[in-house]
Amino acid sequence: MENVYNEISTLGKCVDILSGLDSKIIKSLCDRILLKISMTNDDVLFDDKENYKLAKALYVNEDDARSLSLTLKSLFLTASGLGMRSQHFLNSLEYIANMPEEAKQTIYSSYDTHFQNLITKLKKDCVFPSRLEDVSWQLNVTLTQSGMKRVKIPKVNMSFHTNELDTADSCMNLEMDEEKLIEFFKVLDTVQRNMDALSQ
Repeated sequence: MENVYNEISTLGKCVDILSGLDSKIIKSLCDRILLKISMTNDDVLFDDKENYKLAKALYVNEDDARSLSLTLKSLFLTASGLGMRSQHFLNSLEYIANMPEEAKQTIYSSYDTHFQNLITKLKKDCVFPSRLEDVSWQLNVTLTQSGMKRVKIPKVNMSFHTNELDTADSCMNLEMDEEKLIEFFKVLDTVQRNMDALSQ
């Protein structure tokens, strides 16, 4: 209960700070945070020297400056981890009480600009896996010459469509001959039997 209270208290303090900031300063801060998230794996956004400069620029103490940057980082990571589109992210900001409309629009604008980079970074770090949405397939037949007769070689093209958002990885295409297809079925059968065993 105490942790929940502390989180609410911290968010409230951050809203108070944002309320007193010019939109250009908020935009600059959000852009810096989003760039840091996209380019590094460091848990600490700003070192002590950077945080000191940030505190001076925002006219707040160093603890409040660090809380603000970490809260915004958490907000961005949570939204992008859920694959939250920009408009949905803006809608979620409406639930943060007392945050000025101009601050919401500015934070939304930065998120919208960096959204695709965030998704790419999170994918690379395996923060959340792709989810299979649909499978399609098509049979192709190739004619080859074997001695005096023509031989038909059937192959299947399978397309696995994922939940990726506007990326080249949203569809994976595989071509398999009959031998590879049988191997694939055997793997699926093994997976299914293991899943059945776990669900009992």
